[in-house]
Amino acid sequence: MNQFGVTGFIVKSSLTKKNIQPVDDMSYPGCSFLVQTDNFLVSCCSLDKYIDNAFETLQNTKGKVKLEGFLFVDTYSDNASLSVVTKITQ
Repeated sequence: MNQFGVTGFIVKSSLTKKNIQPVDDMSYPGCSFLVQTDNFLVSCCSLDKYIDNAFETLQNTKGKVKLEGFLFVDTYSDNASLSVVTKITQ
């Protein structure tokens, strides 16, 4: 797995609590959201197994946040990657 980090603003209207399915046969409770950086809009998710109350934490952020995690690459289908956040720093 590849590590990643991004700093930006959480797009609150994109924050959705749902099950995240990184592979076809497994899904985990978590949330998905967009992060607006200076140059890009980044799609991310967080799993409850890595961060308790990530949805609430992200909902209550003010200003820029630093997110760290890993890229989950689906090598079984189309090599799409999923940015999984494991640490939130305000």
